[in-house]
Amino acid sequence: MSKLIKCSIDVTKIKNEYAFKGKKGDYIDVEIWINDEPDQFKNDCGVKQSYKVGDEFQSHYIGNGKKVSGWDNLPFKN
Repeated sequence: MSKLIKCSIDVTKIKNEYAFKGKKGDYIDVEIWINDEPDQFKNDCGVKQSYKVGDEFQSHYIGNGKKVSGWDNLPFKN
């Protein structure tokens, strides 16, 4: 069964110098991790922009999200 998470991203935190061109537009890489338990604001996941600087991978926080549907007792909806 499908699972849906709705995320909000603070676009002012995106580092545009790490955006890259694709066939259909400009992109950034993101990492989304799902928490075992919601945080103090009831967020179920966090979102980071990820990029490579030299030989090292780095990332920084740009947003969070909540489980919407398809998770345990949450019915599927949009």
